[in-house]
Amino acid sequence: PRFQRLQQCVKLLSDPAMQLTDDLIRFDPPQPQSAMIHVYVKGASKEELEAAHEAAVKKSGVRLWNFLRGPGHSKGEPEFYFEWLMGADNSKVSDESLLEGWKAFREVRLSG
Repeated sequence: PRFQRLQQCVKLLSDPAMQLTDDLIRFDPPQPQSAMIHVYVKGASKEELEAAHEAAVKKSGVRLWNFLRGPGHSKGEPEFYFEWLMGADNSKVSDESLLEGWKAFREVRLSG
């Protein structure tokens, strides 16, 4: 069930209507192979992204990650990743909350 939930979440966030993939985030691998996936967030620095994340958390009440790890195996542009593990608690987050959190993050990033 957790693997299927992560697949569902990645599909939801990958929808072009969300305007997240290509501009703000990418998944590695593009489709989950297990109940964990790397999410790469595009930005010039960890500090910039963490500040935007904190502003989005204040706006939406939804924490998208605990901490960014580093550049990982980036594809040339500045980006930092976090490991999205679909554990028991994460699997209970509703689609609405997930979308609200990422929409708030997108708005903060685009306004900054």
